[in-house]
Amino acid sequence: MSLNRGVAALAGLVVVGAGIAAGGAAWGVSSGKPVPNVAVVAGSHWTQIAPLKGCYNDGKAMDQAAQAKCGVSIKAALTDEKLLPTAIVPSANSTFGINVDQPVVHNGWLARYSTGTLVQHTTNAYAGPLSTAQVLTTQDQSTGASTVGTNGPVLVVETDKSGNTVYGEWLFQLKVSN
Repeated sequence: MSLNRGVAALAGLVVVGAGIAAGGAAWGVSSGKPVPNVAVVAGSHWTQIAPLKGCYNDGKAMDQAAQAKCGVSIKAALTDEKLLPTAIVPSANSTFGINVDQPVVHNGWLARYSTGTLVQHTTNAYAGPLSTAQVLTTQDQSTGASTVGTNGPVLVVETDKSGNTVYGEWLFQLKVSN
């Protein structure tokens, strides 16, 4: 899947799910509390992901204005690969896991990719093994042909079970090594 295809699909997800789109600063704001991170583990690779600018609200629910600012950060990261954190996976056929810090576990979280939900809402700290191919595979709308690319975006959302309250978002791309 080319990044442009994934960008378009995930950007559409951000627009459609504006009520769920959110974001957080990479570091705690007023209280000085550490900001929870998301870790991606694949093979011998481990990558720690901080929330994008404006995509974390110090553990509090994000209002619509904060969610809109986060949506801007997400869109910018999807269009400029330098802003998008990358987690390396050994191959398109490998698996990976997502581990969230304990503050995220309290409310629960889910993970999405360009065409669907990767992890349903959970209060577990870890989800895996997850299929890398699922994230990297796209289907051409006109022909129905499937293509497996070398990278694809994943969005982790800290949210309540209803999905109506968002506390933070972490965006990264899976990328096949070499």
